[in-house]
Amino acid sequence: PKERVIFIINAPLNFLFAATIPNCAFEEKKKYYMATFWMSVMHIALLSYVMIVFAEDLGDFMGLNDVAMGVTILAAGTSIPDAVSSLLVAREGHGDMALSSSIGSNVFDVTFGLPVPWFIKTAFMNFNSGKPISISADGMGIQVGTLMGMVVIVVVTVHFYGWKISKPLGLVYFILYFVFIAVALVAGCSFKHSLTGECDN
Repeated sequence: PKERVIFIINAPLNFLFAATIPNCAFEEKKKYYMATFWMSVMHIALLSYVMIVFAEDLGDFMGLNDVAMGVTILAAGTSIPDAVSSLLVAREGHGDMALSSSIGSNVFDVTFGLPVPWFIKTAFMNFNSGKPISISADGMGIQVGTLMGMVVIVVVTVHFYGWKISKPLGLVYFILYFVFIAVALVAGCSFKHSLTGECDN
């Protein structure tokens, strides 16, 4: 029953992917590998846009600003593939690879995932207007301070556990994540209240 429910939920996306993305696992379709790559990128872009729209609507419903939603819902959604890949390699005994992947993916997001779209936007779409991209940074100071504090705590706890990944260390990180979520939500709610005087949730 559980597998059937999951199959039904995933059926629309699976049908869409099967109909639009050539399956290079078959020998006769290997020559379409570039089409497979670009169609996959297009699907990722489309699903990312849908996720962002849903996150904005959810944030409006809960009374939270975009910064709080970015570090909670969107961050969790984009990190699930990284978590799955890290879990797979960790089960094979490559703990260092799993930890490096989680750190490296975030570095890639900041140093490539953010500047490339901004460059395209300013270089091609806003080239003649001379207007910079307006980025809302409301509450960003608290978020960055919390993240830096978490980085320090991560290094200290890893050192405390002898630079080895273990179940107690995982439990500590699990608790720290909810602490971070609580701080992010409180910060986002406080900023929303300062603007509108409302923060019911």
